[in-house]
Amino acid sequence: MNRRAWIAALLSFLQPGLGHAYLRAWRRAVTWFLVWAAVTATFVELPSPSLTVEGLRQTATQLFAALGGLDLVPSLVLSAVTAFAMVDAFRLAAEPTTDDTTARCPECGKETDEDLDFCPWCTAELDGGRREETG
Repeated sequence: MNRRAWIAALLSFLQPGLGHAYLRAWRRAVTWFLVWAAVTATFVELPSPSLTVEGLRQTATQLFAALGGLDLVPSLVLSAVTAFAMVDAFRLAAEPTTDDTTARCPECGKETDEDLDFCPWCTAELDGGRREETG
């Protein structure tokens, strides 16, 4: 498999939604993060944080301590959400794009943004005439 799919899965393991953000699938990233946050909020009760650096640090410390002390069923539910997010990110990165007008780098062949002058994957310079259209 490609390295991009494994990176997306690893990032989703660290925080559900992060792998999707890496893939620039913004709606999925927000959705997976909100699912994880809702499930976490169901099992962990935290006081509202004060909006200071110290208050946020204390809240994060309390969250990690509470997550570490969860019972079996809540831990399995949170693990399932994380696993599904990892699989979704992996499959999203591994599936070939079917868009026939996707701009691709002539050097590495990966998808590029229309508004960039370089390939974000191999840093090759791109100009309007050098981009290859698939199809």
